[in-house]
Amino acid sequence: MNFLRKWIRNLLGFSGREANGFIILLPLLIIIIASEPVYRNFIASQDRDYSHDMRVLDSLIAIWPTDTNQTVRELPARKTTPKVYRYFAFDPNTATEQQLSALGFPDFLVRRVVSYRQKGGKFNTPADLRKIYGMDSALFNSLKKYVLIEHRNGQTAKQLEKAAIQSTKPRLDRFDINEADTAALKSVYGIGTKLAERILRFRSGLGGFVSLDQLSEIYGLDTSVVNSLQKRAFIHDDFRPRRINLNTTTEQEMAAHPYISKPLAKTIVAWRFQHGAFKSVDEIKNLSTLKADDIVKIIPYLKVEE
Repeated sequence: MNFLRKWIRNLLGFSGREANGFIILLPLLIIIIASEPVYRNFIASQDRDYSHDMRVLDSLIAIWPTDTNQTVRELPARKTTPKVYRYFAFDPNTATEQQLSALGFPDFLVRRVVSYRQKGGKFNTPADLRKIYGMDSALFNSLKKYVLIEHRNGQTAKQLEKAAIQSTKPRLDRFDINEADTAALKSVYGIGTKLAERILRFRSGLGGFVSLDQLSEIYGLDTSVVNSLQKRAFIHDDFRPRRINLNTTTEQEMAAHPYISKPLAKTIVAWRFQHGAFKSVDEIKNLSTLKADDIVKIIPYLKVEE
């Protein structure tokens, strides 16, 4: 079950609570989907009595007026040949009436386009065609990719539109995760005020991030948010976290660190009392209660000073 929950979180970017809900919801959906064909087969297998319907139909036929001299005349079917339109690139500011008709513009719409231009109107983007009264959405959608409007500077409308989008698109600058404030963190999609404050609290208790992988340890950050944050954040090569002095730090101060539990802090102080001051950080490996993975995580936050 834990493997399934972990697989769902990594695949869909769900939080732990959302993954549990999805595991419960999935079999219910399967039951609901499977119930319809089962019910349909059950109804089809039941014998139905049509005797009442037959009696009603017989009574209707009995009173239906009949005229043997009445004949039915069938109207000849009209043969229509669908008109085929030829699409090509065109500028609505300069296209002729014949070109507009060939593209599929109805006659009344051709007249309105020409009248619009004669009165000083100008098409700056393909979307301006929709300003013409009577422009059909289906016609516009079929032609908009063929609209090529030349401007004085030689740029097309599509190029101008792309340049305008690029100029208004906000820059997503990268930031130092160890110096970022709540505003920088909230610029990442999926991070609100509460999550931003939680990240800062974790960073403060930790003494600074030494790896972006540590972001996945923060409660409430799902996989998709962590991935987005890792793309935006970085850690300076010369950054050094706040470190704990194994020889002078009290048990309570050690236990405040996210990587040091109260039992571990008590063990460190007891070892220091029995064996004297730590001579190097590597001596922390002598503690039997520490696993290899825990040692790798905690060593960057330790130091030895008399």
